[in-house]
Amino acid sequence: MLCSSFVRRPAAVALGALTVVLGMSVAPRASAEEFYLNDPLTLSAGSIKIDSRIRPLHGTVSGFTGAIRFDPAAPEKLQGDVKIPLESLHVGSFLVTEVLLSDQCLDAAKHPVVKFSIKGIDDVKEFAENSWSFTVNAAMGLRGRAGLVNFPATLVYIPDGMTERSDGSIDGDLIVLRGDVSFDPVGWGVSTDLELVGAIGDQVEIDFSAVGYTMRSARRSGSDQ
Repeated sequence: MLCSSFVRRPAAVALGALTVVLGMSVAPRASAEEFYLNDPLTLSAGSIKIDSRIRPLHGTVSGFTGAIRFDPAAPEKLQGDVKIPLESLHVGSFLVTEVLLSDQCLDAAKHPVVKFSIKGIDDVKEFAENSWSFTVNAAMGLRGRAGLVNFPATLVYIPDGMTERSDGSIDGDLIVLRGDVSFDPVGWGVSTDLELVGAIGDQVEIDFSAVGYTMRSARRSGSDQ
């Protein structure tokens, strides 16, 4: 038994040494992380533009939710969901806002969220450090209908950005995803002649900036640094 143990030990030591060497020679690759869009400071926001011959409309939206899965080592694998609550929509006139939220237009009572599900991206280009431009291929959900949309977007990755922004109370990174979506409202069941607004054009534009964060750890309030 002693002889047998003595014979096996060098092989085990050699295997352990090989594991160490391999571990030292292959650097680990950054892995994809979930960046959550329910930003504590509600910095995610966007605008909605609906053209009309007599009353061009510009509104704002905020309070995004959803999550983006992103790996800075493989930005081309970007996926995730951006959800925009229609209750956050606001234009200059309260009455016109009500019209836009009604079943004539966005039908927010039945379908309270506009959702973009990112299926993939094309034409990825790094235009600055940790900054990329690309074309998004997404499924858009609006008024209970779903369809594919393509739109230009950029993403900026900020390592330890959440740590910096929160003064160390939350340890994590940030991304800022910016997109500019245009679509024909008729294809989504929107009336082309709205009350108080009149005839609208053939394009609705949604321009958004979504801030996502990771949270590796959080310091309790009042705890030591």
